[in-house]
Amino acid sequence: ALGADFAGIDLISGADGLPMVLEVNSMAGWSGLQSVTDFSIGERVASDILDAMATSRRAHG
Repeated sequence: ALGADFAGIDLISGADGLPMVLEVNSMAGWSGLQSVTDFSIGERVASDILDAMATSRRAHG
């Protein structure tokens, strides 16, 4: 729906215990997530972008 390859999604638990989306951000701030994650988000995003570029080049010559 957004046409974004990467986005930040803010979630909370609803009264029924199911996740509810508060907002979706195209320019997400990763500092909160990075503080509780055991891998580098920046490295993962960069790797995914490079992989997508390589796939596109192979597909389009």
